Amino acid sequence: MGSPHQPCLLIFIAVLSSIAGAECCTCAKMKTLGYTVPSGDITLLYGDALNITCNLCDNSTLAYGENASALLYFERNNDLVPKEEIEIINSTSIRLHVQRHPMVKKDMYYCLFNDTRNRKEEKLVCMNTVIVGVPPQNVTDFSCISRNYEDLVCTWTPPENYVNTSYNLSYTLKGRAGSCLGNSKNSKKCINEKRKVRKITLNPHRCPNLEYEKGDPPKMHCFWNISTNPQYRQAHPAFDFTLTMWNVFNMTTQVFPFDHFKNVRPNAPEKLTANATSPHSILLSWKIPSSLNIFPPGVHHRILYQCQHYEKKWQFGGLITNISNKSPVYELKNLKKFSMYRT
Repeated sequence: MGSPHQPCLLIFIAVLSSIAGAECCTCAKMKTLGYTVPSGDITLLYGDALNITCNLCDNSTLAYGENASALLYFERNNDLVPKEEIEIINSTSIRLHVQRHPMVKKDMYYCLFNDTRNRKEEKLVCMNTVIVGVPPQNVTDFSCISRNYEDLVCTWTPPENYVNTSYNLSYTLKGRAGSCLGNSKNSKKCINEKRKVRKITLNPHRCPNLEYEKGDPPKMHCFWNISTNPQYRQAHPAFDFTLTMWNVFNMTTQVFPFDHFKNVRPNAPEKLTANATSPHSILLSWKIPSSLNIFPPGVHHRILYQCQHYEKKWQFGGLITNISNKSPVYELKNLKKFSMYRT
């Protein structure tokens, strides 16, 4: 009773063998003479060895003889790979070995077969794209600036790396000290305030829109203002910025403490006017930009002037600190008679 089923079993095995042979002879979904291991794109850590095995299909020895692998070779970006980097594994396979591959953005490796039956016709067996890079590297020029106390912009240069590296920037706020002192520190109001501050300060505020700027070198930047989500927190004197970087090799973070008020860059005074009050004096008047009226440390002004008819050198005219007046005035005295000045 068992013998009638044997032919079916043999046919089934033959079908499986045919399918397996068809799969092994494809490269990048194309039918070729063979395949490589590993297949496709290879992302390599700098310092590691590169190994690619090129294999002819199982039936190659029938067509090309027992030394078919001797007709295989590699090219790197259309240049022949030295024999010292090639090892014959068996009658159908060779291995490429590069002990310490240099960092590259993209190297193309082609495994080729030299068909001696047809006047040394080159045939493609398979190809690989090789990228060699490193784990995320530390940023060395991270900086942030508040322009006119209206927004906050952080910029940095991503270190060169041929492996695609992603970035995420967020900040946390340092708590406001001194709100719960003395006998009131255990009061219900104080406890609620501590919880509120803790919630605000510990929750990271992610960059609303991280942008990549082309250039030499390229830059990345993030922008906050009162309209973004999350908002620019104007009132807080200190931030901790956390820059997270990751690629296929690793993930790392850097923390940058930021003294907020020391990095506010005011715009030029508005509606600046200069009126001569005597042959030797000029009265200056201007308006402070409205956004700086609420700047906690106050606005300081340093006045410089230059005489257009004499040596082109800026002279110190005066320093005004902690201006409470939104429209300050200042008189320059002891000027040269009949001269033109600019401030």
